[in-house]
Amino acid sequence: MIETLFDAPVLALSATPEMWSGTLLPEEEACLSPRAIAKRRREFTAGRVCAREALERLGIRGFPLVAGEDRSPVWPPGIVGSLSHCADYCGVAVARRDLVAGVGLDIERARPLEGRLASIICTSAELRRIESLPDLPPGLWTMIVFSAKESAYKCYHPLMKTFLDFHDVEIDLAPEAGTFTARILKERRADQASGRRGSPVAGPGAPSSSPSPRRPSRRRPTRNPPRRRPAGASAKRSGRLPATGATSSPSRSAPAGREPGGPSEPSPPPRWR
Repeated sequence: MIETLFDAPVLALSATPEMWSGTLLPEEEACLSPRAIAKRRREFTAGRVCAREALERLGIRGFPLVAGEDRSPVWPPGIVGSLSHCADYCGVAVARRDLVAGVGLDIERARPLEGRLASIICTSAELRRIESLPDLPPGLWTMIVFSAKESAYKCYHPLMKTFLDFHDVEIDLAPEAGTFTARILKERRADQASGRRGSPVAGPGAPSSSPSPRRPSRRRPTRNPPRRRPAGASAKRSGRLPATGATSSPSRSAPAGREPGGPSEPSPPPRWR
């Protein structure tokens, strides 16, 4: 599902069924709590085994992907990456740091986000734009914005070491081109006095027919919804700040047979998965 999400030189890979019951390296095993439930162990294993396979395709073999203090993966020197999972789907995106400054990937189940959830996630400008977007109900476009913000954060935070809330990032969707642009408003506000503009993360490949869409203190929806869509963001090297890159959500539908679900009241889980 995500193998064509990013342009080269980003390599994206989906976990195979065998990866969910694969073998962790000792250093990776030590990152799991002895009390971890089976679901958490399966998700963690799928992400690590899939990441090792992706790294091997870049010529890096047997690297243990441990978790940092903020629970984000610690990638090998010279490598940027991102992983995400949702229910029975897991994906990884990696690239060489000398070619790509940052990568962000987020995978969520597609379900509408409306009412108070929409106002928590979206700025007023985003809500106005969503109302004019074609083909999908506004609640599903809101979920796409949510996922785009998640992937943009995963791309931006390792570079800038800055936490972002939902309204610190503004997403501009371009369904016809299959792209979105993420602009960091927090930086823009801080730099208005000096005349500098916020940093964009943008590029080819966003949503066209179905949606996709965590910082420790930020709230988000938690229930399992019917379908899933991935979204990704990467920033190519251009001076000291991320300038442009690839972001996308494919339009392919997830397998049928999902149980319907809806968003719950937001709750504050950890951002990194």
